[in-house]
Amino acid sequence: MTCVAVIPCRAGSVRVKDKNIRPLGGVPLLLHSINAAQHSGAFSDVCLVTDSEEYAEIGRQAGASCKALRPAETAQAQSPDILWLQWFLENGFHNGAEFVAIVRATSPFRSAATIALAMQTFQDLWPRYDSLRSISKADVHPGKMWTRQPDGIITPIAPFATDDGVPWHSNQTAKLPPVFYQNASLEITSVETVLQQNSISGSRIFGFLTPEGEEVDVNSELDFEFAEFLMRKAARVPN
Repeated sequence: MTCVAVIPCRAGSVRVKDKNIRPLGGVPLLLHSINAAQHSGAFSDVCLVTDSEEYAEIGRQAGASCKALRPAETAQAQSPDILWLQWFLENGFHNGAEFVAIVRATSPFRSAATIALAMQTFQDLWPRYDSLRSISKADVHPGKMWTRQPDGIITPIAPFATDDGVPWHSNQTAKLPPVFYQNASLEITSVETVLQQNSISGSRIFGFLTPEGEEVDVNSELDFEFAEFLMRKAARVPN
């Protein structure tokens, strides 16, 4: 099972300028993910997928490969991941690997050990599942969420009830079924799924529970402040 890691790093971040190369814990943000991917021992190559030569050079100096810059049309604020991933694969930058793992730069606390475990898990599950996606338990249950109309009327997003007929929004959260959200830590899929199904996930997705503390996603100024706090608290350095 040959797999490459791809680290997407678009240069045009809106909320935080040059987010992916902004220092965190004394090194550019993207290096945390490059180092974790390299130290996991799970990949035949670690590839930076970026539209910036500056980003590409930072990645190359850390040992990641970047053979070409991704086209501008795949690097817009609303460009779906499938566009740049198809471009990457169709150009053969995966060097014939059968699988690909998206290891996002904005998830700096994801460890090499977690990557290795996820890869082994997916290897054991393939081909019963098309992909693996990292998830975390939601702190806020959708049963407690509402939409609000201009006249002030609110409607539950999840209009369900428990077996005793009590609406979710009127129940104790502990009585509601657990729900999970996808985090930015890791996605693993096959090249076949991407190119033949025109999908990253496919139809059967295995939910891989991310260890607590590794799910932190860095996208805003407040996120950076929190991440720096966590780095200082744990005296954490890149893997």
